Amino acid sequence: MPLTPSKIEWGQGFQDSFATKSEQHRNSIKRALRMMARDLYYPSLQTHKLEGHGDIRGVHATDGQVITLTVDGTVVFLRACCNHDDVYRHP
Repeated sequence: MPLTPSKIEWGQGFQDSFATKSEQHRNSIKRALRMMARDLYYPSLQTHKLEGHGDIRGVHATDGQVITLTVDGTVVFLRACCNHDDVYRHP
């Protein structure tokens, strides 16, 4: 079932990590955010819970870039955008 967020909040950690990305990665992340705005569970996003990290979820912007977030009702709080290998260390 689709989840259309009522609001997507950029946390400071997300803003800081987004600022360090290349233009190509930022564009991929923006494209993923547009898809998330329509449906958090859009198939290509591969939205999933991060095992062992409570309610933190991961969304794939690219094969190598993952956005971490939490969901409270229909509000999505963006935590970070990381390389895939770093997600499980510091979500």
